[in-house]
Amino acid sequence: IVQAQGNYLLARRLAEDIARLLRMDLHDRTSNDVAIRHPDELDLSLRERLLARGVEAHLPPAPDNQKVRVTTDGETMTFNLPRLGFLPVHSLVIVLSMGFFVMAGMFGLAFATNSNSSGANIVAAFFGCIGLIPVIMSFAISHKVANTLETLSVSEHGDLSLTRTYLSRGKTKSIPSINLEELLVDHPQKQPPIGVALPRIYARSDSLSWEFGTSVSAEELDWMVAVIKYRIASL
Repeated sequence: IVQAQGNYLLARRLAEDIARLLRMDLHDRTSNDVAIRHPDELDLSLRERLLARGVEAHLPPAPDNQKVRVTTDGETMTFNLPRLGFLPVHSLVIVLSMGFFVMAGMFGLAFATNSNSSGANIVAAFFGCIGLIPVIMSFAISHKVANTLETLSVSEHGDLSLTRTYLSRGKTKSIPSINLEELLVDHPQKQPPIGVALPRIYARSDSLSWEFGTSVSAEELDWMVAVIKYRIASL
C-alpha cells in the first residue's frame, strides 16, 4: 500500500514506479470501484489501453429520464450537466451557522446589558458581526455548489475539457487524450451518517485528477463514460 497524505498524484506516481519495478498489477482503491492496471499498461493512455486490450466499442443507449443534454458541434461532443441543487446537508450547514450567529448575538447582548462601559454596544455589535460571518460564508458556498453548471467536451482528437460556470463566469481545464489514463465512475456503497454520498466521474492522468458529475445519477454517469470510451476508441 502506497500513501502520500494529501497528495494523491504523488502517491499515484510512487505506486506506478513500484508496480513497474515489481511487475505487479496496480490497484487504485481511492474510489469505491477499484481501478486495476497491469504493469505493461502503466505508461499507456486510456485509448491505447482500450485498443491494446482489444475491447470492442459499443455505443450504449441513453438511459431513461436522461438529464444530461448532449450536443454535437462538428466533431466535438458536449455533455451539459444540470445544476446539483440544494441538498439537505446545505440546509444543515446554514442552520448550524445561524445557531452560531444567535449564540454570538446573545453573548454580545449579555455583555452590553451587564457592562457599564460606554463601548459596550460597540463590543456587542462586534460579536454580532463575528457570528454573521459563518452564515454568509455557508450560504455563499452552498449557493455556489448548488448552482454551478458543468460542461464536458470531447474533441475530435479525444481531448477532454471541463468547464464549470457560476454566475456567468466559467473556468475551463483540459486533459489531452494522450495523457488521459483513467475515466471511471465512483459508486458510493453506503451513505455517511451526516450528508450525502454522491456518485461522480474521475478523470485522471499522472499530473491531473478531476471529479465531476455529482448532479446526475450513477446510471447516467456510467452511460457518459461508456460513450466517451466509445468515442475515444473509435478515433
